[in-house]
Amino acid sequence: MKISKTCLTLHLYRRDEVLGAMRWAIITRNLHEVIFWGLELFDSDMEDDALKMLEFTWITQIGFGSFSFLRDILSIYKTSNLDRNLWINLLYSLTRVKIHDSTAYYLLIRGTTTGSDWIPRFSHKITYLTLIDALKDTLKRGKLLEAWLISRAIDTKEQWSILENIASQQSRQEALLHIRSSNLSLYEQLAAAFVLVALDDKRWLAANEPLNKINLPSEVKTAIDEWDAEESLRLRRVYKIRPEALLHLTQRSQQANTDSSESDILDNLLQNLFDSSHWTNIIDGYLDDDGNWKSDSYQEMFYNTYFPFASCDIPDEWSLADRDKSHGRGLGRSEEAGLKRFLDTILQRSMRLGVWNYVKIENYKDTEWLKHYEGLREKCSENLQAVLPLKPVIKTFEIY
Repeated sequence: MKISKTCLTLHLYRRDEVLGAMRWAIITRNLHEVIFWGLELFDSDMEDDALKMLEFTWITQIGFGSFSFLRDILSIYKTSNLDRNLWINLLYSLTRVKIHDSTAYYLLIRGTTTGSDWIPRFSHKITYLTLIDALKDTLKRGKLLEAWLISRAIDTKEQWSILENIASQQSRQEALLHIRSSNLSLYEQLAAAFVLVALDDKRWLAANEPLNKINLPSEVKTAIDEWDAEESLRLRRVYKIRPEALLHLTQRSQQANTDSSESDILDNLLQNLFDSSHWTNIIDGYLDDDGNWKSDSYQEMFYNTYFPFASCDIPDEWSLADRDKSHGRGLGRSEEAGLKRFLDTILQRSMRLGVWNYVKIENYKDTEWLKHYEGLREKCSENLQAVLPLKPVIKTFEIY
């Protein structure tokens, strides 16, 4: 059964929006909200989706501001039965990361917005007879952007071979294995690996500082206890999805701002409960083979069990403000405008280690890295092969 990205969570939020809200809370270091949204996913049996979003948050926003961020996420994957308290403590520690670094994601964007006719013009002391020579030297010298642009002309297997060799010399093989064992896409892994081997020892040491695992503040523990004690489904919906969390990653990003998605929990509630990865196993026992209630008593039993306060728990009885917490109007952005604003929020809220030039992304279309880079390789290779060998270039300063 294929589950929709907008399927409903335990408390009738859309899955894609809760994932976006958790990500935004981490970026803005909003402790209460990150735990609220993280628990909404955990209690809805959507931990795998949550972990993938955390990996996405790492590659786009955190990066080598904290490599421990990625390492701790991967360690959770190895936990066969994720403990709720462990999950809470992980989410808390993620909001405590001091440095946000989007270098790897920035490389991915620059690699697709820089034309295939790009020619290296940076200074270097040796002659590059091959593109492999050029890539090895630029990586070892920490010329990260130049190395990434050169790599567009080189097969990915060759790239991994070079990266593994350099990582071995730096004693960073284990970190490279962590990156390659993640759920990141091929080119996201490559971009992260490029940054890994280009970091100087000081920055690499800082990136490995363990996440802060101090005890939860008492006010957060109190909030969690209050949420867990609340029996009313409506009152348990404490927070509204923020507009910034909807950008690009959710259906409501492109939905017209004159249209509301509230029909999900009004006219189509039963069908959407049945289509939800959380609710489908629950409701299935109350329905017949045709998707209808087995009887009126089964219907009454279901609502009494899962919507115990009928006068206020069933969405039909909610106020507009209550429904709007999860099913409001869209942002009304085109796909391109939503993506541009999404990328702007990433680059404006993080640093880029060693890559300082801001890139114009007005004409940027999507993040299908495989399609972009595989499509560029032949043209980039032809262009760079034509200028080999690359003779040494020395910077000179003339005083007039």
